[in-house]
Amino acid sequence: MKQTRAGFQFNIMDAAGYGYYRVWVERAYLLRLALIPVFIKFACTIAIFALDLDENPLRQGLVMLPATFAEGWVLAQFLRTLLMNERWPIMLPQVPNPNIIRQLLNRARGIVASVLVYVLLGMLAYVTRYVMFEYFPSSEEIDSARTAAEQVKATESNSGSINGVLGLLATIPMTLAFLGVIWTFRFMWLYIPFAVLMPVKDYMKALSGFMSSVYLIVLFLASMLPATFVAIMLVRVVYGATEDMGETAQMLGHFISVLISVSTEITVGLVTTAAFSWAMRSFLPKAKGALDDFPGEINRSK
Repeated sequence: MKQTRAGFQFNIMDAAGYGYYRVWVERAYLLRLALIPVFIKFACTIAIFALDLDENPLRQGLVMLPATFAEGWVLAQFLRTLLMNERWPIMLPQVPNPNIIRQLLNRARGIVASVLVYVLLGMLAYVTRYVMFEYFPSSEEIDSARTAAEQVKATESNSGSINGVLGLLATIPMTLAFLGVIWTFRFMWLYIPFAVLMPVKDYMKALSGFMSSVYLIVLFLASMLPATFVAIMLVRVVYGATEDMGETAQMLGHFISVLISVSTEITVGLVTTAAFSWAMRSFLPKAKGALDDFPGEINRSK
């Protein structure tokens, strides 16, 4: 992997591998940590279907707000485990110690900050979906406009060059918007540095350069796709098994599929959080020995 201007470099496959490795190693701890948040998200998702809010992203965001807080709490706790070797629950000392109290306060600040940033990012995602749903053309409108343009082009053969220039000019804003979305991808992971109270200015400096976001997008896909593929296969098996078993069985299959989907989303969140933390370990504040337990890197260094 080539080094960017700010020195941000990592091996994408090692980072994705570490995400799955660490989640597997911590599976018992994470199951205890995420059990209640999974059911909170499951209940919120069922509420969205029951209230018929499939096409209303803003109301979906409001219904999912408790689940977003719960998921943010899980990821913040996991980040403190990854970066600071802290484990939930933290036992309070019987005899007050100023150093321990200071560490506990820093831990609490990091968790609260990370959760709030994660919730804000989640709500921003719902608002973005609403704006795209309301103000961007649908696929039917795009097809209709394309058909109309083809008809106009067929009847106005002499204005072909002008139409070509206008079409080129129309693609410029879309291209700039696409590049802007890629560049802003780094903001999706702001909850990671906030968990260890890292200033945003230092985080942005460490990830300066356009290619940093490209690497992060590739890492996200490498971390997300395997678990998502397995979940899709499981959902297809469930629907296939309950398809011809009556309405009650179909409803049960739907509930099971939602539970698989919700569990996969939180699992992907844990995997990507571990993977991105490992990728950013060169500049994130962390305890001694944190993120140094990946067997692939240890064997390579021998």
